[in-house]
Amino acid sequence: MTQTFAPLLCRTARIIVVPRRKKPSSMSRSASEIATQPDCRRRAAEAGAAFDGLPRPGERGAVTGCGTSWFMAIAYAALREAAGQGETDAYPSSEFPAGRPHDRVVAITRSGTTTEVLELLGELRGKVTTVALTAAPKTPVMDAADAVAVRDMRRRSGRESGGPVRPRPFGACR
Repeated sequence: MTQTFAPLLCRTARIIVVPRRKKPSSMSRSASEIATQPDCRRRAAEAGAAFDGLPRPGERGAVTGCGTSWFMAIAYAALREAAGQGETDAYPSSEFPAGRPHDRVVAITRSGTTTEVLELLGELRGKVTTVALTAAPKTPVMDAADAVAVRDMRRRSGRESGGPVRPRPFGACR
């Protein structure tokens, strides 16, 4: 089979010179955000150490959540076990095995209103110590768990208040 190729038409390319934008004298928002991360991690570690609701070393723990919170639960469980703190299982809230023994259950819900998490905490009430980690105060999870740690993330910038916002540390609400 013979193929015929059409000749390529070559045109003279026009070169357009675009002046480079000057770099801003201050850091970009991304660079500024990255620069604050070590301090944020330090403050989170300090706040976490002050909250005594998490499973203690040697306790058998379970951690649960839905969506992104479940992925955080998986990461927490792996890190806790790797640190030798005790067996830690991670489950999606809708698939939590009710008969499996745990000393403490940590439920992660950013919104504080996740139906599956609230239903699970209701089922576990009185059977095992429950702890909730949330980013939203004044939500149903506040009454659903035995202990709650809140990190209010609703105000991420100073725009709402007209000035800079100081992060609030985690803390037991009860």
